[in-house]
Amino acid sequence: MRTQKKKGFKKTGVMLLALALAVPMIAAPQKKAEAAKKAPSLLFSSTKALPDTSQTIYIEKNGAKILNTTWKTGDKTVAELSKKKKTQVDFKAGGAGDTSTKVTAKVKYKVGKKVKTKKLTCKVKVVWLSIERAAARTNQTDGNTELAIYFNLPTTNINKYDSVPEEGEIMDMGYWTTNADKVAEVTDTSSASGEAVKIAKVTDSDYRGRPIVTIDLGKPVTEKTSYHVTLMGYKGAGSKMIIETDITADPKKVTLTQVGYFNQENKGNISLILSTDVPFNVQAPEFDPTYNTYVKVLGEDGKELSVDNVVVATDKTEGDQIVINVKGGADSKKFTIELNNAFCANFADPTKLYYLAENTVVVDKPAPIV
Repeated sequence: MRTQKKKGFKKTGVMLLALALAVPMIAAPQKKAEAAKKAPSLLFSSTKALPDTSQTIYIEKNGAKILNTTWKTGDKTVAELSKKKKTQVDFKAGGAGDTSTKVTAKVKYKVGKKVKTKKLTCKVKVVWLSIERAAARTNQTDGNTELAIYFNLPTTNINKYDSVPEEGEIMDMGYWTTNADKVAEVTDTSSASGEAVKIAKVTDSDYRGRPIVTIDLGKPVTEKTSYHVTLMGYKGAGSKMIIETDITADPKKVTLTQVGYFNQENKGNISLILSTDVPFNVQAPEFDPTYNTYVKVLGEDGKELSVDNVVVATDKTEGDQIVINVKGGADSKKFTIELNNAFCANFADPTKLYYLAENTVVVDKPAPIV
């Protein structure tokens, strides 16, 4: 009996000892994670800035109480500090690109009753304003050809906007119409004469932190054309800059033909089917309802029918098949479809350019049953 008790005690003791050793092993990573969470950190450890522009570097508290912060710059000609606070500092980028330095923050903070110090470093790189890419594309609003220029960093144009966005367009965009020629110049370089191109509108917008300047040419471009674009008045290297680039518009003609129509089983609605000779890969399978303004359907009596939705199926080698579902129209055997050129705007790849060969298609035969 004594032997059994002794063995049982030993077995229990071994288990308790194993548990005792395991608890610190489990708790250690948790404590380390909690400690790391409570240590202050920078919102970003590196940043890029244009010459003569200002930015702010932020410290995240992460639950710690920051007592004071000492900010220093490695080179004030690259990043000059101002408005120094416990959790942030402003810096102005120097007037020359392709330079860099480090901004350091010596942070004194308190976690519980303990006071600690941590050094945080942010690398600041000053870069020249440059164009990341430029392309011709179909404007998704009106179907005109536009020249789109994408910059490497956010910038501002010193020319003031002279008009407001049109109804239904994004309100935070900048527009130039009457003074568009002070913002951009476009020259047709396809011919030896190099004629100036009339600009309908210039738009300054933002996409994921990158500015985009779009120059609306006011009409669809229907043949390959080369352009030289000059943008004027942009900040990024002291006073206003002149930025130049070349863009080639190489549009693809889209020809629409009828496949036919058929009666839907529900409520006598009609589906009209078109096919294209070019796969322009619009966003499938269904258009946003606002895109239906690009499609107008008239019945045999000339009255307009309401478009319910538009569905596109793409064949990457042969073309697209487009199904336009309309409400009503069961009594009609002839339909006229009027399309805005923006119908062929490439939503999947906006750098591609398309235009409609014909804007009106007649559908007057039953669709074949597949």
